[in-house]
Amino acid sequence: MTKNIIVTDKNGQQIGLTYPKRARGLVKNGRAEYTSDCSVKMLDTHVPTSDNMEVINMSNVINFNARDFHFNTLCESNTGAKMFITDESGKNVECFTIGDWKWSWTEIMSTKKLGANTEGVFRFELHGGYNSTNDATSRFSVITHKNEAPTKAEIADGWVYKLDKSSYKPLYSKKKPDGGLLRVYEIPFSTGDCEYATFVFTAMHAEQTMFPAKDNESYADMEDMAYEHLYFRQADRCCSTDGSSIDMSDTEVNEKGFADMLATIGDACNVAFNGCTVTPGNDSEYVDIGCSSDGSHMDFSDSTLTMKAFSMIIAKIGDGCNVCLDCCTITDKNTEGLYDRDITSCDGTNISLDALTLPDGMLAEVSRLVRMKSGDGCSVSMKNVHTLSDADSVNI
Repeated sequence: MTKNIIVTDKNGQQIGLTYPKRARGLVKNGRAEYTSDCSVKMLDTHVPTSDNMEVINMSNVINFNARDFHFNTLCESNTGAKMFITDESGKNVECFTIGDWKWSWTEIMSTKKLGANTEGVFRFELHGGYNSTNDATSRFSVITHKNEAPTKAEIADGWVYKLDKSSYKPLYSKKKPDGGLLRVYEIPFSTGDCEYATFVFTAMHAEQTMFPAKDNESYADMEDMAYEHLYFRQADRCCSTDGSSIDMSDTEVNEKGFADMLATIGDACNVAFNGCTVTPGNDSEYVDIGCSSDGSHMDFSDSTLTMKAFSMIIAKIGDGCNVCLDCCTITDKNTEGLYDRDITSCDGTNISLDALTLPDGMLAEVSRLVRMKSGDGCSVSMKNVHTLSDADSVNI
C-alpha cells in the first residue's frame, strides 16, 4: 500500500502523506475531513501542528506496550501491576492495570526520544467499566520536553485527554463478551521543537487496564456500546426497587437467576434469601447484578452458594447494610469469573459470616473479597469457620 493521501493543516499547508486506510480512520474519528479524493485536512482542535513542516512524519503510530511504562515515583499511592491475561480473541497479551475503587492516585509513564517536529498518534485499547458515582479520574497526557526530564513548566503545558465517561471520543467503543466496555483510542501528538515526549496514564477511583490496540478489522464484529448506554442501563436497574421486600427463601436458582434477583435490589430493601441453593451457571454467560445497595438488610443465612455467587453478594453490598451469611456453605474453588471487578469498599456496614463452611484453601480468597468491601466503620465477624477437605467438598 502506498502513502498517497496528502495531509494538510487547517490552512491547507501540506504537512505529510499517509495511507488511504489511515486517512479513513482520521476522518472517522473526527480528527480530519476530506478535501478531495486524495487529500484530507487535519482539524486543529484535535491535532497540534508544528511551525516547522519540513520533517513531519504522519505515519508515526506508537502502540501501547506495557514494557515501556513504569509507575511515576512521585505518586505515593500507586496501585496496579503489569500482567499477562487472555483477551477476547484467546491470545495471551501483556497489559498494565492501574488504579482501584478507593482513592489511590496512580500514574504510569513512558518517555521516548522522537526528535523535533515529529507528528504522530499514540494508540491503545482501554478496558474499564461502569462507575456509578461519576467521580472517577481517568486521563491520558502527552508532555513534550527538550531534555530527558520535563520541567514543571513543560508538564503544565502538556496536552491532557479526559478518558472517563468517554469524554474524549474513542475511535471504537465496544461491548466485551463479559458485558464490560472496551475502547480504542488514537491520541494525536506533536513534539514541536522538543526532542522528547512523555506519555502518562492517570487513574483515581477507577480501575482500568491498558492493552496494545489490535488492527481495526479485529473490532469489526464486536457489538458497539457507548459508555452512556452502559451507564444508563445500569442506572435504570439501580433505582427502580428502593424500599422493597424480596423473599426467595428455600428456593434453588442457578448463578444467572441469582444475579437477576440481586439486580432487582435497590436501596433500603429487606431481602430474605435464607436456606437457598445457588447452582453453577454457564461460565461464558454474562451476569449483571446491577448497582450496589445502600441501607438494606440482607439475610443469606443457611444458604449453599457457589464461589461466584458469594462474590456477587459481596459486590452488591453498599453503605449502611446489615448482611447475614451465617451458616452458609461455599461449594467450589472456582476463582475464574468472580465478580471482584465490581467490589468497591463501603462504609458503616455489618457483615456476619459466622459458622461459614468452605473448601480447604479458600479462606484466603473469601477474606480477600471481604477486605475489598470493608471501608470506614465496617464490622465483619468470621467466627467458627469450618474448612472441608477435597473429598468432603465433593459430597456437599
